[in-house]
Amino acid sequence: MRREVGDRVVTPFIASPISWRVMAIPESMTLLSGTARRWHSLDPLLPDAAVVRERGGFEWVAAPGRAGSLLYRTHRLEATDLGSIWREPCTATMVPMVGDGSPRELDDLLRWWREAAGPELGERLSTGAAYMWLPSRDTWAVPTLHRHGFQPHTMLVVRDYIGRHPPPLPSDGLRICPATLDHAEDVIFLWQEVIAYDSQIGICRDGEQTAAILRQATFELLARREQAIWMAELRGVPVGLCVVDLPAYCDGVAAYVRCDGPAYISAFGIRSDQRGKGIGRRLVAHVHALLAAAGHRTILLHHAVMNPLSAPFWARSKYRPLWAVWRLPAPEWRGRNFT
Repeated sequence: MRREVGDRVVTPFIASPISWRVMAIPESMTLLSGTARRWHSLDPLLPDAAVVRERGGFEWVAAPGRAGSLLYRTHRLEATDLGSIWREPCTATMVPMVGDGSPRELDDLLRWWREAAGPELGERLSTGAAYMWLPSRDTWAVPTLHRHGFQPHTMLVVRDYIGRHPPPLPSDGLRICPATLDHAEDVIFLWQEVIAYDSQIGICRDGEQTAAILRQATFELLARREQAIWMAELRGVPVGLCVVDLPAYCDGVAAYVRCDGPAYISAFGIRSDQRGKGIGRRLVAHVHALLAAAGHRTILLHHAVMNPLSAPFWARSKYRPLWAVWRLPAPEWRGRNFT
């Protein structure tokens, strides 16, 4: 909830009425513009903080008597949502606004957040988690986040210029093709392989409803007018999957990059017995070439920090980190005694 009163913005914090303060619009604009300048000096593809706030659906959380603030939102997922495979039923997402990358300000802000939010969030989000988004080059924040119980979770990486090179020619019986309704069962099988692998490293949950959720998502993707799924087949056997959201379908993640209309790779995987043979490299090169031909020059994707295969693969494919996402599970913010 957000109320505008004269030249002030009143933003109540989720926990209780005593947990918010009135922030004057000039003060908030100064903080946003200062953060935007700092972000842009780190990486020219980082967006303006004001854009993240507006397009990301964030509210201000301003701590009384403290210099910093948080962009903050909570979200609840239904058990049948595709996102429920990767996220808890209830989540809190934060982006810190601190001056000049100050560990002391961030530490102070997180101490206040735990005291103000912890008790109620612990009850409301008992099976949830808090996620902190920081520019990947904000390494000064790492010790503070560790001290407060946050652990590295995922990276949002970006490839900004694809070029118009043709995809590598298939060889050894490898064929890369757009998925159609005839491929639906193969797509679901490959997607389940991706989920099974990621669940080993704790990045998602492979539950009783996973198969049904993936089935529904697959048919929705195949019904799009624009091609969304590509498959790799080796001598007629499906071995690889790449799912791409074109700009019309990725408004949420687009707020985190300074460009118009990025594409987003939402799923990618190679069958376990076919990894390490160059199939993934050729599949993603094919998709890159098709996106470039259609005029999409910026691509985003998330990969798990704990996945030992992700970072080197995407780096070789010319992606670089843009944002680091840190996770704090609800039991940690309820019971941890920060020092």
